[in-house]
Amino acid sequence: MSIPSSVLALITARGGGDWPPVIALARGLSDRGSRVTILCDDESQQLVSETGLHTVPVPPDLDQTEFFRRWSQRMKESGAPRDASTPNPLVEWSDLSAQFGQDVFSEVKPDLIVSSLFSMGLADELARANGIPWCFVNPSFYFGDFSTTEWGEDWYGDRMVWIARDCFLPLARQADIVLHATDPEFDFQPKQLPPNHHYVGFLLWEPRNGRPEYLDKSGDPWALVTVSTVPQVDEITIAQSALAALADRPVRTLVTVPDPEARQELGHLPGNATLGGFVPHTPVLKRSSIVVSHAGHGLVSKALYHGVPMVLVPWDRDQPGVADRAEDMGFARVVRRDEVSLSTVREAVEAVLDNPKYAQIANEASVRLKATDSVDLACELVSQL
Repeated sequence: MSIPSSVLALITARGGGDWPPVIALARGLSDRGSRVTILCDDESQQLVSETGLHTVPVPPDLDQTEFFRRWSQRMKESGAPRDASTPNPLVEWSDLSAQFGQDVFSEVKPDLIVSSLFSMGLADELARANGIPWCFVNPSFYFGDFSTTEWGEDWYGDRMVWIARDCFLPLARQADIVLHATDPEFDFQPKQLPPNHHYVGFLLWEPRNGRPEYLDKSGDPWALVTVSTVPQVDEITIAQSALAALADRPVRTLVTVPDPEARQELGHLPGNATLGGFVPHTPVLKRSSIVVSHAGHGLVSKALYHGVPMVLVPWDRDQPGVADRAEDMGFARVVRRDEVSLSTVREAVEAVLDNPKYAQIANEASVRLKATDSVDLACELVSQL
């Protein structure tokens, strides 16, 4: 196996959970001898600083989150429909960022580019301009050619279907290799997997900073309640319903809400609840009996890896597809967004906690997942380019 001597990894915080699998692969390549440089924004630079990997932040005027805010406002004001003829915002951002990216490329001299979901446009542009391969690390389930599901089943609303079908997919088709950072037994696999696509399993990484001391205190098992790191409209409803549903259960509920304004909407907390902002999930999951969340693929994969059953309330983005796969595998109960209430969430919580089959299925999957080395497989595959 010939490890690439220099790797340029592209990530942004805009995608929420799309970049941690890239960091898992980047660390694996670094451990095997590659010189890894992370091109990122200020927010993700702070989050990955503990890895010790070399980071280069984009200038503030190229911040992708701000770019998308302006782009969305422009689209709203124009009133133009979003269809196949609409300019791809990932390509527009890459055009603006190309010169800076090329300057970094010239300094790093990589022989491989690794990209997160929202950085694919820049990865494709730099790779084509410099004649080197690039790898797209898909942070969720398979989408695109030969899929066994419909776009509207996996993605929430017309806006997300357009982004996935008309923005993500054309760029993913340009990658020299696509690594699906998900479990093939969890996914609804396509009728035919394209030859440059590979399932590698969950690529898990999260910052360790911010672990609160109270997690190590003895007591009832934890119930982890989470919402997205990138706020979603009215998503706090999930946390409010979950807190009430868990109030009389023998658990210690930890609800993590990164957005300070959203935390204020929770109001009075039940006696068995603790409120946190950013808290690393892994140390909580090791002591948890249930997770209630928005069905982000990152959290679902970590919870399954640690054998924790779930109640999932898919809210936006790819979350309907993630929830459907979790429900089909048998370790989660799903409450649909338009059905969320205290009674529906309570019913789902009771089903998961009182029926041992959910924990059993999750634990069996955990044993299987822990017996494989997804990072090693991913490193081996990119080294074959």
